[in-house]
Amino acid sequence: RMLSNSSVAIEQIKKEVMRLSDISMDAFNSAYNSFLSRKTSSLDNVQELISNSNELSKAITDFLIKTSATTNTNKEEFTISNIHNNIGDIMRISEIADNFIKYTKKEVSDDLRFSQEILDKINLMVEKINLLHSLTKDAVLNNNFSVLNKIDLVEEDIDTMRKELIDEHIERLNTGKCRTENSSIFINLVSNLERLGDHLTYIAYTIKPAN
Repeated sequence: RMLSNSSVAIEQIKKEVMRLSDISMDAFNSAYNSFLSRKTSSLDNVQELISNSNELSKAITDFLIKTSATTNTNKEEFTISNIHNNIGDIMRISEIADNFIKYTKKEVSDDLRFSQEILDKINLMVEKINLLHSLTKDAVLNNNFSVLNKIDLVEEDIDTMRKELIDEHIERLNTGKCRTENSSIFINLVSNLERLGDHLTYIAYTIKPAN
């Protein structure tokens, strides 16, 4: 029935896309918590969430294709194109969650350790990412342009934190305060966090109209 009214269908799709983002973020947060707790036993749940996000993304994409055949305006076509892009960005979040599965397994198998001070800084970065997700949902679901400036500030904070964490890590390596075995996971981990913030920001900015 919704397909008979493309504007209504598009609004419903937006809600489903944000539900997809919730699932992908749940996968990421679960994977991150597994990394913190060093528990590989919880990784099956992360993999299930990733599988759920894959299935839902396919279902949304199929419905989106059907909806595009009923669009009446250039604005609707532009919105549908943006939604396709949003789905792609959200699935990159699921891929980052999958990367954290790998980090956790390697952390445990190679007995890699990170200081509480470093983990506290990474935790703060993750808190910023979850705030960014909340702001992004507000932007998309409510077409709220007023949060875009705040999104920019949070995203800049995440970028700055990544740079500071990597710079500090390199300094610790040079002074022998950090095991070289930690490097690949640590640098990839914080870089993935920055990428996650980038994908959320891309999603938020799709509410801006075409020039």
